[in-house]
Amino acid sequence: MIIDSHCHLDSCQGSTDEIVQRATERGVGKILTVATDLSAEYQAMLSLIDQYPSVYGACGFHPDTLPHPLPSVELMRPYYQHKKILAVGEIGLDYHGADFDKDFQHKGFALQLQLAQELDLPVIIHTRDAAEDTVKIIEHAMKAKPLRGVIHCLPSSVYIAQKAIEWGFYLSLSGVLTFKNADKLREIAKGLPLDRLLVETDSPYLAPVPHRGHPNEPAFVVDTFQCLAELKNCDTQTLETTLERNFNTLFFKEKT
Repeated sequence: MIIDSHCHLDSCQGSTDEIVQRATERGVGKILTVATDLSAEYQAMLSLIDQYPSVYGACGFHPDTLPHPLPSVELMRPYYQHKKILAVGEIGLDYHGADFDKDFQHKGFALQLQLAQELDLPVIIHTRDAAEDTVKIIEHAMKAKPLRGVIHCLPSSVYIAQKAIEWGFYLSLSGVLTFKNADKLREIAKGLPLDRLLVETDSPYLAPVPHRGHPNEPAFVVDTFQCLAELKNCDTQTLETTLERNFNTLFFKEKT
């Protein structure tokens, strides 16, 4: 099956029943929907993973949604008890724009890495315009205890890609891979090992070609998948099997 390894299903436009059905019809067998806070989006995520057998969840505080003050690890632990919540994320750093508190983002990121380590869950990493600090914080956390995870929506950064491979992380390619101006990302993707790759939509954002200008949805992960198959000169059955195995290896390790 093809898997959408990262989306925001509660934010997609239209009937969720129809969105999931369209994905199923295109061969998308699993969808990982991500809540970027532990309040309203978390509740929406719980409803979706309970309603749809093919939909799984992840949750965490995006750098833009970190609460003041930060909660403790103990307060966050109960949010991960549901058997279909597979990861802590998306978490990380975002320095895009002028209005951000770098030190506060660092504290929130480090706290959630610690949470993932204590729960033995993978992390879903968001990094935007913050490559060096993202690497420093992850590597500092890994000195205490191993981490496993994925760089979500892989940016056009050789540095981040190389570090992720070094750590044993996975790299998830979004619809950006299909964009006309994404030559650098495509060149990076060509050199990445198949056994470290995932594909995603980040729905409702970043719709791939040929859906540019329209809201994204999980069914469109197939277009990114097909683009990757062409870039890697790989038959689709081999790629499908490999990416499914990658997803299952990362996200379905038994919880502690």
